[in-house]
Amino acid sequence: MNGKPGSENPGYMIEFARLIFGRHGYDIDYQLMPWQRAVTETEAGKFDCVVGAYHDDAPSFVFPKESWGRVTTAIYVRDEDEFIYTDIDSLTNRTIGIIEGYAYSAEDINKAIELNEYKFSAVTGAEPLSANIQKLLHGRIDTIIENPAVMSVTMHELNLSGKIKLAGYVGQPSNMYIACSPANKKSLNLIKIVDEGTKTLRRSGELQQILQNYGLNDWQKN
Repeated sequence: MNGKPGSENPGYMIEFARLIFGRHGYDIDYQLMPWQRAVTETEAGKFDCVVGAYHDDAPSFVFPKESWGRVTTAIYVRDEDEFIYTDIDSLTNRTIGIIEGYAYSAEDINKAIELNEYKFSAVTGAEPLSANIQKLLHGRIDTIIENPAVMSVTMHELNLSGKIKLAGYVGQPSNMYIACSPANKKSLNLIKIVDEGTKTLRRSGELQQILQNYGLNDWQKN
């Protein structure tokens, strides 16, 4: 969805934003930072928008109608771990790595985090998944909750084949969006540009072309 600024593959959502807003005369200043800081500072109006947001992440934000992806939530463990996720109660006695301030696509998980149930261990920083993976591999946690597409790419980049495995899925798929600041008077216009631009990218085939570079397909056609 979003990766390192300035890289050849900064993330498909960043490429969407550059194409869509660029055609309206905007330049994109993409910065990578901890998720909670990104939400807090965008909510205050320091930044215009965030990418990869759910409605639960940023309920006060201005959202377009057009989503920029659909994701599920999955459970990961070390390869030798025999744990299989069945339901939220199966996480009892597990130590679970999560990302600070992040709302997951599974409502059961979000509610458990909010009520401080189970043993959640939150990390922050610009690369929180990598931090959670290191904690998992070194035994400081025994479970990670993550988006399967993000986890797959990260495991490939870190050459972790055979060290971490999928232990089950949680909840139903949820839509992701670019979401804009409630403090910015231009946000309504920005999301209008997003809605029109996303439809244009899909009609022209550019949306699928960009997604293919990341090993993905149009979520509306899956």
